[in-house]
Amino acid sequence: MGSGSSGLRRDLRISYEMMAPAAVYPSVRGRSRTFSVDRRVDSAGSAAVATRNDGSMTQKMNVESFNLDHTKVAAPFIRVADVKHLPAGDTLTKYDVRFCQPNAAHLEMPAVHSVEHSFAECVRNHSDTVIDFGPMGCQTGFYLIMVGEPDVPATCDLVETTLKDILTLDAVPAANTTQCGWGAHHSLEGAQAAARGMLAHRAEWEQVMA
Repeated sequence: MGSGSSGLRRDLRISYEMMAPAAVYPSVRGRSRTFSVDRRVDSAGSAAVATRNDGSMTQKMNVESFNLDHTKVAAPFIRVADVKHLPAGDTLTKYDVRFCQPNAAHLEMPAVHSVEHSFAECVRNHSDTVIDFGPMGCQTGFYLIMVGEPDVPATCDLVETTLKDILTLDAVPAANTTQCGWGAHHSLEGAQAAARGMLAHRAEWEQVMA
């Protein structure tokens, strides 16, 4: 590039036909789809990752979330991150419960810790199909793993009910040195603020992409 192109970011849009694997796009089931692909090029001329207009990467990686273009989502949202069909016939579904807009906001770690404790305890009052609820390292959300086929509307209802439970708590469950590996590292106020912020956008949870 010439000297006048310093800091230039070029968008190359590529449209092409491809067969979408059912494992990656379960709603497509192998039908031919046309995607518009953005390939961003930095000022040094090196290509960043390419993405389709549905927010997935053109070059698949092993970790599901690495295949999601985090610049194209609109948090908060709840989406199906993965589905596993186990040998004995059981199905596990992992949900991305995203509280904060990636790379724009995040939860502080004491709030993350306290949401984890509070949600994990309260959600089991409403469902016996919960396997796990754990935080993302980026501090923008959590993963909820449940037994059963994907059901986003029902899961949104479950998350809503559980977050409302968190607002009624007067203490973080198991926030002590006997029941927790870092019992002092909690914030009920932070957890409840996160719950209120998520609930304020309840009508938008099923809309993942901006």
